[in-house]
Amino acid sequence: MSLSLHTSAIRALAVCCAFSVLSCEQYEYSSPDPGIIEVRLKTVNNRTDLLPFSSLDSLIFPFGSMEMGLNNLEAIQPDNIRLTVFSDLHAIRRNPDGDFFDSLGPFAKDSLLVLGQAYAPPETFTGLELTVTAPFGVVVIYGVYSSFIPVEVVRPYFALQQLTQTIPVESGRTTRVTVAFDMDASLTQLTESFFYIPVFYVSSVEIL
Repeated sequence: MSLSLHTSAIRALAVCCAFSVLSCEQYEYSSPDPGIIEVRLKTVNNRTDLLPFSSLDSLIFPFGSMEMGLNNLEAIQPDNIRLTVFSDLHAIRRNPDGDFFDSLGPFAKDSLLVLGQAYAPPETFTGLELTVTAPFGVVVIYGVYSSFIPVEVVRPYFALQQLTQTIPVESGRTTRVTVAFDMDASLTQLTESFFYIPVFYVSSVEIL
């Protein structure tokens, strides 16, 4: 093939490609903004005479403390698709030993204790999974006196809590999921200690 024929073939191919591109239908692709999943904790406790909530004012007595650890928190979609929820929107991991929280603290009493936040696609989730370590005991302070009530874990101990709940997420909005820790059902009072069988459930879902 001569140089002129080769050049002509290249030009013809370029023209064909140009017409092909122009003839293709153009589509506009848009990705919706994510929403936010926020998980909060509320402690259900009707034995405040025995297990009092603590107060933001440390001078108010009596008050109690029962620390627990959150090792993992995930939002679940169909086909077992999982979204990891860390402590806040800027976190990239949890502490190796878990993030500790006081289930008798004032924030847990008033549903203000945030367990985690995460950006999420605007879709519907089917529940939560959280892994919670058992408390070692309860510290109760009456005036200047304090007492330690040990907590005995009943085997088999199911640290993994699977909570089934429809959780819709909308673009640009926050879905607040409140998880209840049922202390009344979880702690069975013995003579000098408690039996612990964890009971958690989703108490509310709000889109803000």
